[in-house]
Amino acid sequence: LQRARGMPVAPALPAAVGGDVSFVTAYGVTDPYAQMRRHQAVGPLESYAPAPPPAQRRFYAYLSAEYRPLRQILNAIVGARVPGKVYIKRITPQLRQFLVERGVEVLAAPPPLQQAVTEASFVIHHGGRATATAALGIGRPQMLWSSVADQAVTTHAINQLGVADITGLRYANGTDAAQGLQRLAADDGRMARAQAVAHQLHQAGEGNSLGKIVAGARRLLAGG
Repeated sequence: LQRARGMPVAPALPAAVGGDVSFVTAYGVTDPYAQMRRHQAVGPLESYAPAPPPAQRRFYAYLSAEYRPLRQILNAIVGARVPGKVYIKRITPQLRQFLVERGVEVLAAPPPLQQAVTEASFVIHHGGRATATAALGIGRPQMLWSSVADQAVTTHAINQLGVADITGLRYANGTDAAQGLQRLAADDGRMARAQAVAHQLHQAGEGNSLGKIVAGARRLLAGG
C-alpha cells in the first residue's frame, strides 16, 4: 500500500508503528524511562497549578476494593480520626457500612479529580498515574499503597521527591498506619516540600500538553 501510494516503506514493523514524534504525557520527574527517551516528557494533558492547602487538615482517598490489604487502609483512616472523603472502586455494601458507621464520608462516584485534590490537605491512593499527577501538580503530600507494577514504579519516583509516605512498605498493621496517617496530616515540612515541587513543575511549563501534541501533529501534516 505504501509503495502504491509512492510513500516510504518502513524496513520493519516496529518502525511502521513507532511514529515520527512521540509525546510522554506525564511529569518528567515521574517518568522511569526519561534517560532513555529521545523526547522528554511534555507534562500531563491537564493543566494543574499549585494551590494553597485548606485551612482544615483533611484527606481524599481513591482506593480499590480489590486491593487485598484494603481493610488495613480503612482501619488506618478510621483510627486516625482525620476528616476526609473516600471513593472506593467496586465497594461492597459491607465496606460502605463499615465506614459510614464510623463517620467516614463515602462517595458514590469519583469526584472531579482536580477539585477533590485541591480541597484535601493530603491524598491516599494506590499510586495511579492520574491521581499522583494531580497531587504533584497541585502540591499535596501523598500516602501510597501500590497495588500493581506500574503503580510501584510511580510510587518509587514520587518517594524520591520527598512528598510521599510509601505506607505499604512500612506499616505492619492498621494501628501503625493510622499513626503514620496522623503524622502525615500534621507534617508541615512535607506540605512545604509538596508545594515547592508543584511550583517547580508549574514554572517548568509542564502540563496542558494537548496543545503541544496538536502543534506537533500540524507540523507533521505540513511536512515539517
